[in-house]
Amino acid sequence: MGKRTSIDHQKWWQSIKDHKYIRFSLFIIIGLITYGIMVTNVIPETLEVQPGSVSDRDIRSPITIEHKAETDHLKKEAYESIEPIFTMQNLYAQNQVARINEIFQTIRQTKRLVEEREEEIAQLKAAMEEQQDEETDTDSENENETIIEFPEEISIDDQVSMVREGITGQTNEEVSRETIETLLKATEEDLLMAKDTITSAVMDVMSKQISPDELEDAKGDVQQKVILPTVDPSLYRSMIELAKISITPNYIYDEVATEEARAEAMEW
Repeated sequence: MGKRTSIDHQKWWQSIKDHKYIRFSLFIIIGLITYGIMVTNVIPETLEVQPGSVSDRDIRSPITIEHKAETDHLKKEAYESIEPIFTMQNLYAQNQVARINEIFQTIRQTKRLVEEREEEIAQLKAAMEEQQDEETDTDSENENETIIEFPEEISIDDQVSMVREGITGQTNEEVSRETIETLLKATEEDLLMAKDTITSAVMDVMSKQISPDELEDAKGDVQQKVILPTVDPSLYRSMIELAKISITPNYIYDEVATEEARAEAMEW
């Protein structure tokens, strides 16, 4: 059996490979064959279909056309599928505690003014009595007498007005006159106890989520936490009132977060 030789050693191949025109012609032939194979995938097929008629096969459009009405419909569905987002506002509890502190601070300031006025009147009365004793000792009947003018005591109506002037916003409208009068008559010890009890109860209840629908239940919860069996009944009622008006929804609709989520859903 003869020994096989490489094609590179064949004379006929050497003559073809070294002939530039033959080599160029081979490239042209290969290119035409490749084009003939692929041209059917490039040139779109022409179908004999009349407008409005039913084709016997699926026809795929070479371009994509947006169905705007359907797109808008799907976007609307995506927008409406996102439920409202609620977030818990932790600062609301601190704000309500600040309202409680404001009430008791205003009560203390008013009581201090009342005490100062009473002390002033007492001093003037003492001075007048001393002067009368001196005039009796000198037995001066017709001599000019020094007239001391006494300031008026601050009435309970004026005290309530002073408290209301010191309480801002909605709190002023929600606090009853009875509660203000009760706090004005309470001792410093009772005021401190009432403030601490109310603050603790409000912080405890508002540490949990409270939606607008759950507000009344939350007010019932805070009432149960204000338990002081030995306190004066009128003061206890005032404490309950202040605790309940301090409870507010803290789990509220977040418009920004909701709109962001809906906009993101529409992008898909």
